[in-house]
Amino acid sequence: MQNTSSKYKELIKQSGRTFKAKVICTFPDNTQKIFTDSDIMQNGLKINDATSNEGSFDVGCAIIKELVLELDNSNKQLSDIDFSNAKFDVRIGLVIEQKYDGTTKTEWIKKGIYYTEEITENENFVSIVAYDAMSKFDKPYNSSLRFPQMLLSIFSDACTGLCKFACHRFF
Repeated sequence: MQNTSSKYKELIKQSGRTFKAKVICTFPDNTQKIFTDSDIMQNGLKINDATSNEGSFDVGCAIIKELVLELDNSNKQLSDIDFSNAKFDVRIGLVIEQKYDGTTKTEWIKKGIYYTEEITENENFVSIVAYDAMSKFDKPYNSSLRFPQMLLSIFSDACTGLCKFACHRFF
């Protein structure tokens, strides 16, 4: 659950809201580039997620979230950028205040961190498919355990070497 201000909670229920998008891209050398609405193609930011496979209700299933990001490259400004192994911090903002001089105040909600999976370059745009960190858990399970076993033993064994940090967070 995301914490929001009372102003956000009030405005989100109303029609005529104004949203903004911001994607902070961190490259392998730790340099960053921020992409905003002016860089993102119309309908060019989509986050696909689910709680179960289509047509079923799966208990204990973990679904990888997918980011599809299409960036404007009509002026070839992205031609020299290599998005391989980049990290994308996606945020959606709601304009909560607009002054007469045109300045605005935006409340940002973090929508996740995603890692490059696929890049498609076109003469007018760059399309990036990226997955959240859940994709890093998609590894084969090789075990020397003898079965039957208690679930805790299987869980601990699966985490050894694969996700040691994540498992220790639960215990």
